[in-house]
Amino acid sequence: GGPRARARAEGFATSGRESVHTASRDEAVSWLRQNVQAGDVVLVKASRGAALEVVADQILDEGTSIR
Repeated sequence: GGPRARARAEGFATSGRESVHTASRDEAVSWLRQNVQAGDVVLVKASRGAALEVVADQILDEGTSIR
């Protein structure tokens, strides 16, 4: 979170892309499973403390079984 993260997300959204904030890694994985399709590009951005590489690894490990 924080103001810098919010500003970055707003800038991303104004470029015609979707920005989604989640409260937890589990919520992020759940959102991705429900919304990402083959061919989509997902940027996972957070501080090291958030350990979002766990989210990226889970989704990549699932491969085409996301949807």
